[in-house]
Amino acid sequence: MLAFLTANLSTIVVGAVVFGAAGLAVRSVIRDMRSGKCAGCSGGCGHCDGSCHGCR
Repeated sequence: MLAFLTANLSTIVVGAVVFGAAGLAVRSVIRDMRSGKCAGCSGGCGHCDGSCHGCR
């Protein structure tokens, strides 16, 4: 088991970083949606004419 971990340590670390970044992105979108912001629009709801779910 230790040999497997040492042989694949870099892959495990990169995978953990990618999953962590994806988790933070999902968390940010959920927070924006709960606070009533437009989660898909950058810069607010002014440019989407209210067509986003969060802008209604």
